[in-house]
Amino acid sequence: MSARRWCLLGIWCLAVGGAGIGRLALLETAERDTARFVSEGPDCSNEPELRAIRANGDLIRPLHPRKRPAQPGDWLDENLELGQSFHSYHGEDPNRPTDRLTTFYIQPLADFSPTQMRLVQATAELLGRWYSVPVKILDPIRLDPIPDQARHVSPRHGGVQLLTGYLLDRLRELRPDDAVAVLALTPLDLWPDKPGWGHVIGQASLQDRVGVWSLFRMGDPETEYETCLRRTLKTAVHESAHMFGIRHCIAYECGMNGSNHKEESDVRPMWFCADDEMKVWWAFGADPARRYEQLIAFADTHGLAPEARVWRASARALRRTADAALDRGKLPGISRSR
Repeated sequence: MSARRWCLLGIWCLAVGGAGIGRLALLETAERDTARFVSEGPDCSNEPELRAIRANGDLIRPLHPRKRPAQPGDWLDENLELGQSFHSYHGEDPNRPTDRLTTFYIQPLADFSPTQMRLVQATAELLGRWYSVPVKILDPIRLDPIPDQARHVSPRHGGVQLLTGYLLDRLRELRPDDAVAVLALTPLDLWPDKPGWGHVIGQASLQDRVGVWSLFRMGDPETEYETCLRRTLKTAVHESAHMFGIRHCIAYECGMNGSNHKEESDVRPMWFCADDEMKVWWAFGADPARRYEQLIAFADTHGLAPEARVWRASARALRRTADAALDRGKLPGISRSR
């Protein structure tokens, strides 16, 4: 091999090695930051509201196992993420309810079968309990007003696909004045019009408080309703949390774990880890004990046994030491005027 080729090979090896070392260093930094937060938490000694949130979060933290190592092809195997502590989230001024923005809207898009509408209604019910806000289902939007350039026939499965960018623009135009978020649900497949992307499950504009996702790849609700329901609800709480500024969790087995494929998504739990629960409690002024009561009732009604077990264990953890810890009952009121 010529000297020039040896030199080029050496440069390539250094580049690859440097990238690998850099990735490892970033991962180690993220792990250290997560460990520091778990052990120390945010500096909230002068804020009773945050002390109460932290106290409740510490009570349920032992219920959540640490994130398993990523396998080849998994989300964290292919995507470098640094996570998000409650302290970081609290300082980012995320989208959340205010005196003006009070309601979460669900916008059905295209025609739904009766069984698919059951999924939409269950999703609306869960989101209302999850975020402690009113949820309203709007009248469906049919395909007739959608222009031809915003839909096409998929070359892969032969069905209609809708263009996500167009849908987000329309949702922004139609968004009610009191909407903290508007989420469109459709039984049709979605298409982002990006090179190499044949479809997406959903897409959101965090700044505009609008999002859309599809039931198309959740399964056939007529033949596997429970599987389809669980997939739909997992997607609902995960994607809507992104609309409220909650990023992927890298520290625990959590509903906010990223997923690269259906198998990884199916093993991801619906429930959130302690840190992401704390974000919801703070952003929405939720009473953790009351919220768990509502989630348990939902899970029992819809046959979600694993979820019911985790939420019951969380409720028990709060009750066991409620009398012994500062402010471990009802959280102090949170002002929604900003």
